[in-house]
Amino acid sequence: MKNSNVILKTVLNVLIALIALGLYVLAIVNAYGLYNGNLLVYAVLLVAGAILSTFIYSLVHELGHLIAGLIAGLKFSKICVLIFLLELENEKLKFKLVKPTEFGYTEMLPKHQKDYGEKLAVSATGGLVFSVLIALASMAVCINNLENVYMFTLFGASYPLALYIFFVNALPFFNSSDGALIFSILAEDKNSALKNYYSVMASVLTGVEPGEIKQGQLEIFNDKPYSQNLKYIKYLHYLNTDFDKAYEYILNLSKSQIIDDDLYFIVKKEIFFCKAVLGDEGFIEENAFNIVGDIDVSDDLCNYRVHATYRIFIKDYKVAGLILKNGVDVLSKKAQNGFVKSELKYLKDLQNQLNNLESL
Repeated sequence: MKNSNVILKTVLNVLIALIALGLYVLAIVNAYGLYNGNLLVYAVLLVAGAILSTFIYSLVHELGHLIAGLIAGLKFSKICVLIFLLELENEKLKFKLVKPTEFGYTEMLPKHQKDYGEKLAVSATGGLVFSVLIALASMAVCINNLENVYMFTLFGASYPLALYIFFVNALPFFNSSDGALIFSILAEDKNSALKNYYSVMASVLTGVEPGEIKQGQLEIFNDKPYSQNLKYIKYLHYLNTDFDKAYEYILNLSKSQIIDDDLYFIVKKEIFFCKAVLGDEGFIEENAFNIVGDIDVSDDLCNYRVHATYRIFIKDYKVAGLILKNGVDVLSKKAQNGFVKSELKYLKDLQNQLNNLESL
């Protein structure tokens, strides 16, 4: 069922994109006719125009999220458009080039625990409003600037691409869309699982460790896509309170059909970590290359804990000590939300365990 839904949404997304691109090309052909020169050059110009236009419209959309989020009382964390990422890390703005996974996204964090979901909905609305405004502006250029071929191609005929960005973000059946978030917030009551989710997330993001979250709050959620983070918080809660429960829960989670790819890869690492703690030599030998070999290529906070635990398991105490020291140094400089505080505490506990092992 999940796969069929994903395929349907992907097909619909591609269909809307092809319609938008077709309308873009059609507007240019209607204005200037078919190009009689080098067809390859003409095609390259059309593609370049489409890419540049999409970048501009995506940037405007994300700026809408940013501005509306700031007005609503959220904190800026990061904004990404295509391969360009700007993030606030340790109170400093950093620019990075990243692998493109979508047109763009904006991450806004809570300043306190109240009304986080509603404020995110305001931020989502801002992106949609800005997309509509830029689409209307583009239509005006399309009507009034035929004589300027560059302006018309880049910012006039490309208005269908602006509408495409609006629609794929507005339609609520795209699970991660702005429309889905807004619709969910408006549709659910004060005691709903979604409200509870944002309450838990706001708590963790403002500094409450997963182990301190009340057990009851972690039980009130369902299989909707937004519950991905809450599943991991529940595991971390157990990890800080009852290791056996944490191990059982992460094994069950690995068999679930409702976790996304990002959480799936983290779950694989957490299972490896649990197996190392339990001393499952066969499992560690079989999976060490795949898990530890790829562990430094992502920013998952659990990387230091997983890698150091593996090194302790194989009695490579020197490397384990270096990993733990580096992890503590790096995480100490990060914003101290609940995820970071939890990992930092665990790394310091591992350092104490390692000191005891080395003294034997």
